[in-house]
Amino acid sequence: MQNAPNWITKNGVSPQEAFLSDMKEMIESYQNLESRPVVYVGLSPRLTVE
Repeated sequence: MQNAPNWITKNGVSPQEAFLSDMKEMIESYQNLESRPVVYVGLSPRLTVE
């Protein structure tokens, strides 16, 4: 992930790192359900500003 100018590091953790950590935690919580679902993750396409 590239740095976006409006993503500011807070408490030593970049927003990108926080996002990835939270996303992994959410995926694992679904995968650990008793029903053992298959988890598909879709991310929005990257936007570019010219």
